[in-house]
Amino acid sequence: MKIKDHAYEYDTVVIGGSLSAVLYSYFNDFPLIYKSLKKPFRFDFFDCGFDLSTLNHQNEIKYLKTLKDKKQVGFPKLRIFEELLFLMSLSGKIPLADKVETITLEEENKVKIITKNYKLIRFKYNNLIIFDDGDIQNPPEANPKQSEMFRIIDWINVRSGTKHAFDYFETEDNFVKEIFFYPSDRIDGNHDKKDLVSISFLTKEEVSDIDFSEIYVNFKVKELMKSSGIKGRRNGRDVNNPERIIYRAVNTEHAQREVEPLVKNSYENQDNLFFLNYTPEHIIKYFSKPKSYAKKIGDIFKGIYNA
Repeated sequence: MKIKDHAYEYDTVVIGGSLSAVLYSYFNDFPLIYKSLKKPFRFDFFDCGFDLSTLNHQNEIKYLKTLKDKKQVGFPKLRIFEELLFLMSLSGKIPLADKVETITLEEENKVKIITKNYKLIRFKYNNLIIFDDGDIQNPPEANPKQSEMFRIIDWINVRSGTKHAFDYFETEDNFVKEIFFYPSDRIDGNHDKKDLVSISFLTKEEVSDIDFSEIYVNFKVKELMKSSGIKGRRNGRDVNNPERIIYRAVNTEHAQREVEPLVKNSYENQDNLFFLNYTPEHIIKYFSKPKSYAKKIGDIFKGIYNA
């Protein structure tokens, strides 16, 4: 057999770079292949009462200061994602890591991989589990979508108005539905200066409508900040009343927009080809099989941390 015809054989292979794909591979001890990682949003949290004991974590509650009261959030999903990737890498369950350029489905239960340094690798499987169809060059024809909604994530740099006590705003509108304030990543070290990220939920038509563009996100964010009492930088004192401090206006600058579809493509399963759309919570609740090698490594690390 020629080298180019060789195929690595596995009973089950998982394709996808999302938290769901990582969890499913982790619990079932399946190899994971992905073209790109789809990290959870920085401010995606598990529900406060959700049990994370099978992942060696307690779901500790964190409190965010809001305009009216405190908002409770659970354990950040990004931390689970990064930890499991590390454990699976140590256990050899991510055979190609981040070296994949293209993934193509072939006949005879094979997947063809072209790496970023132009090497050809094939995997032969008995069962193929696909979580992220966007990683595949030639997915089957998808079922028609009934609706299309998107989560819009707008990252905003605060130029004036960085110092305040708030962590979170929520509105009754789907446009700028939520705002998370966080210590600015643009500044090194420990500090109290905050940037923010806005979250909106829009239809396909609204995404391309100028009334829901980055410009209007910026306008609405500034108005919300000003109406909450947030002030800009100090700008001296009033000449006529020296005890009165003058502040500059709140000033924000849009940095980046991310558009995430909330409705995934759906497919009909075919023989040994399965398209799964499980949430991370569903997988943790129903597929928690602490028998994988990666899980054993995680238990060892837990013992070290708790020693």
